[in-house]
Amino acid sequence: MGTYYDFRWIAAAALLGKQFSRARIMSAIRTGIDAGINLIDTAEFYRSEELVGEAIRGYDREKLFIATKVFPTHLRREKVIRACEKSLKRLGVNYIDLYQIHFPNPRVPIAETMAAMEELADRGMIRHIGVSNFSLPRMKEAVSSLRKYPLSSNQMHYNLIHRDVERDILPYCEEMGIALLAYYPVAHGKLADAHGG
Repeated sequence: MGTYYDFRWIAAAALLGKQFSRARIMSAIRTGIDAGINLIDTAEFYRSEELVGEAIRGYDREKLFIATKVFPTHLRREKVIRACEKSLKRLGVNYIDLYQIHFPNPRVPIAETMAAMEELADRGMIRHIGVSNFSLPRMKEAVSSLRKYPLSSNQMHYNLIHRDVERDILPYCEEMGIALLAYYPVAHGKLADAHGG
């Protein structure tokens, strides 16, 4: 699907008390796109969709793969639809390439959420259905709940240090043709020596 560019560092930096100017963030996004990065992953929870939308304005939309996520408190049918409409507006796009459930919500049946995701795909609002942080049993339930569209991806914490997904989730993804998207692929910089350590 392209090169992964992680915008979560913005939220993480804010939690650590670091401030980044809007201009600096916009510059980072555009520099990434200019360098050939085409997968931009965000989420309504990150509060960066408007920023991403502003940053991608002027670029060829067809050359970008925009992924975002619906928050676990918005997994009832009507809330999924409303959340997607709001994400589309904030991003300034007509469709989302990959719409993901950010975390499962045990209070909402996965089948209800998957039906809403398929409705979004039927309407042309999203192109692919994904999940994030889903265990193997929850992934299997999501797959069996889908009637018209396949599950495209599961985004998980995965890197050379954190390899738990290799036990059961990765083999299942390979068997089913589901992409495994890694977050924290360089372990917060530990694997890239980004912090000089």
